[in-house]
Amino acid sequence: MISQLEGLSPPLVRCSRIFRSVATRHFISELSGADCSGDASVAAAWYRPNDYALPHDDSRAKDPRSVAYIWYLTREWYPAWGGALFWCPTGQYIVPRFNMLVMFKVIPSNIHAVCPVSSTATARHITVNGFWNRAEPRAAFIPELPDSPISSRAYGPLPPE
Repeated sequence: MISQLEGLSPPLVRCSRIFRSVATRHFISELSGADCSGDASVAAAWYRPNDYALPHDDSRAKDPRSVAYIWYLTREWYPAWGGALFWCPTGQYIVPRFNMLVMFKVIPSNIHAVCPVSSTATARHITVNGFWNRAEPRAAFIPELPDSPISSRAYGPLPPE
């Protein structure tokens, strides 16, 4: 994970500046209906064989995160290699495709995970990801809505009794 793209190669610096620009934040606010007028964060990740991310929702108390994004930069990725984004509320797998951008509001019910990357993968699973933030941190956690069911698959198998 590279958490600061500024100061690296010119293409990464340009990428960071585009995602963090006022024009982009304004566009994402209009598109999502969420306040994205605060600063934005931009990072890069390389998921290597056997890497994964456990189920999580990206939200934290008093955190300004508003909209999350994942921009896939992997060419010729085969679904059998894993690394899919697993969207827990619907049980849907989103297979990485080159130049695909996935965005979602950062709320507690939006639980997601990254499936393990296969040890047989020969391409690099690379993403640029981050958050567009609201101007002010939220006052409190947004409660999970009762009409937003979370798949039981989000929590893994039940422990033995």
